[in-house]
Amino acid sequence: MTGGTLRADNGRASFLDSFKQALLTPKFIDAGFITIVLLILSGPSWPFETNRILNLAELALLSAAMIWIRWNEIRIRIPFVVLPLLAWMTLSAVWSDSPMDTLKGALLMGAVAFVAILIGGSFGLRTIAMAVGWLGIAALVLSIGLALVNPSVAFVAESYNRGALEGIYPHRNVLAFVLVIGIGGLLATSVNSKMAQFARVAAVVALWGGIWWTNSSTAKVSASLLLLTGFVLWAIRRREVSQRPRVLLILGMVVMLLIVVVAFNFETVTGLLGRDSTLTNRTLIWHLVLESASAQPWIGFGWDAVWSHGAQVGDSIRQSVQWDFDHAHNGYLDVLIQTGIIGTTLLAITVGWAAWIAISRAIGDHDWNDTWPALLITSVFIYDMVETASTRPLGWGLLIIALTACASPRLAFTFWPSRSVRLTNRALPQAP
Repeated sequence: MTGGTLRADNGRASFLDSFKQALLTPKFIDAGFITIVLLILSGPSWPFETNRILNLAELALLSAAMIWIRWNEIRIRIPFVVLPLLAWMTLSAVWSDSPMDTLKGALLMGAVAFVAILIGGSFGLRTIAMAVGWLGIAALVLSIGLALVNPSVAFVAESYNRGALEGIYPHRNVLAFVLVIGIGGLLATSVNSKMAQFARVAAVVALWGGIWWTNSSTAKVSASLLLLTGFVLWAIRRREVSQRPRVLLILGMVVMLLIVVVAFNFETVTGLLGRDSTLTNRTLIWHLVLESASAQPWIGFGWDAVWSHGAQVGDSIRQSVQWDFDHAHNGYLDVLIQTGIIGTTLLAITVGWAAWIAISRAIGDHDWNDTWPALLITSVFIYDMVETASTRPLGWGLLIIALTACASPRLAFTFWPSRSVRLTNRALPQAP
């Protein structure tokens, strides 16, 4: 064996050893575990995507596993702003058209929130952002794998959007949302080596390609604005901390001006996106939802009791549109028809508070990983305009993770299960 061959073999062995050591570090193990949790929350076609009871059992097992594995580090931090919304969803069972569906739906929202609270309170933002990036990569890889094995399942078969990739999910828009969320996680993950930077760029390009493959205009717009938001945050953070709020205010005014321009040129903008002015009948759905919601404007028809087949209100809207769908294609209208003005206000407060602390964290004197909550809020905000993201398991879970990770101790109830007795004893006055 020549010296060159020996050095090459040693080099490959050294690289593999370093790679194995990196994967076995607690940070990578934690990120891998969070990725699995998020992948299940994202709602793939397998397993249990339609059975509430099995969903709850699944979340209970995940929570138990997380507490068991990280008992000494688990921190439960419950943001107070989340509790009124969950309480109102549960209370809506009193007047719901389907009380059992409402109770099961509210219980599922609470279970997702609990898992998210465990993650947000016990892991750092760098690990969380890394896991969210891995979620996008895992969803794309699994979807491509399914496309190779069973193309009839992985691709849209209907004439509309025929050939678009939906992969492991029941709809292409779900896959597109997961890929957009993954891009946000990758953008917020800080890397040091040039190899890691190259890998991140390659992963973002791959996820962007996956988004184009789904043929989702919403995802294309969201991903584009997400990249723009990342660039803007990078530019703002290059300035002194004291100057950042002023720059952000100016940019906010520019964004408002652009929104006005788009509103007055709506048909032109939708034409550029390859959509008609109704956004594929979404405007008709919104009109019918508002019309139906006016019957019970303050309290709605009950959480999770509108869109199930057999529900009078949802069936009436679907019959008018001649289209089978299970949400209002607008996050806030979806909550409005189910929980009324009161529930919509509580959701707006929750999302608004999350946006406030996310932006404060992103422009503050923190690490680059702390920009992830702001990038997440950007994605959820855009998607809630034409889809429903903030109250779906993945969007809701990520929103609670961001809230929990950034919540002020004054606005959250926090305790460490494994150290609660010791901490309580330490807080007691000492005997003289």
